[in-house]
Amino acid sequence: CLILLDGCGHSIVNGIHFTNEAAQRQNSAAALIVVQSQSVEPNSSPGCSSPRTAASNNNSPVFTQCVFTSSVDDPDSTAVLVEGKGGVPCFEHNSFLSSLCFGLTIRNGGQALVTKNLFDKCSGSIKCSGSSSIIQANTIRGSSKEGIVTSGSCCPVVVENEISESEGSGLKIEQNSHPVVLRNTIQKGKQDGIWLRENAGGVVCGNDVTENRMANILITTGAQPTVTDNNLTRGGFAGLWAYDGGNGWVTNNRMEDNAWSGVLVQTEAAPTVISNIVRGNGRNGLEILDGGGGLYCS
Repeated sequence: CLILLDGCGHSIVNGIHFTNEAAQRQNSAAALIVVQSQSVEPNSSPGCSSPRTAASNNNSPVFTQCVFTSSVDDPDSTAVLVEGKGGVPCFEHNSFLSSLCFGLTIRNGGQALVTKNLFDKCSGSIKCSGSSSIIQANTIRGSSKEGIVTSGSCCPVVVENEISESEGSGLKIEQNSHPVVLRNTIQKGKQDGIWLRENAGGVVCGNDVTENRMANILITTGAQPTVTDNNLTRGGFAGLWAYDGGNGWVTNNRMEDNAWSGVLVQTEAAPTVISNIVRGNGRNGLEILDGGGGLYCS
């Protein structure tokens, strides 16, 4: 079922199963497309007391208790697409079960409130490109690529999500995006827990990033985040790994029981690492190799 919403006003869509069978007949891969062209200013404050209230105040649709699936065998397509500046549609208490493509893509200035949804075994679960949305309290498990991707010049808020068992990174931050990443649990992924690259930045604070097969946090290629007050534990490689020009501020984190080093810095990476608890790791607390640099203080 393909639905196009263009300045449609506030409505609540409840309990519908959206598939992409009709969409395929119209040469679209998405089961649902939301195009916003309203003139109201979206309320993107992470302190909003209720996503449903914010969507109502912005005269935008609310989707709840719906199921979104797609049978399109294309990892770069999506089951639900939100784009265009204007309102802030809300997705709350839905299930995204799109095993062959992304569950939800927000792009081209679109914004959304995405809260308390289940993303189960999607190719990738949420892609936020050039969009400053709120992604809060979702359960994201078993993604065959990344759990969440943020890219482009955007500042989304990613808060209190549970991301587990991703085949790619649990959270990938790239291409000059600067999200606020707060109080998430990112665990048991097959690659890195959080990967920041390509001049990305933002704030990564108060997260439990644990038991990922590679680094719990990886910083590369000009990324320069603030990484503070996180638990980076029991990783299959390093607690935090910076290489290939990765930088940033790394302060007041706990890096324990990782299989390699607590902090590993290589190949022209130069982070500032201050006042972290680093203990019980398999090799060294701090390891600098192959031209790595930076500033380090206990």
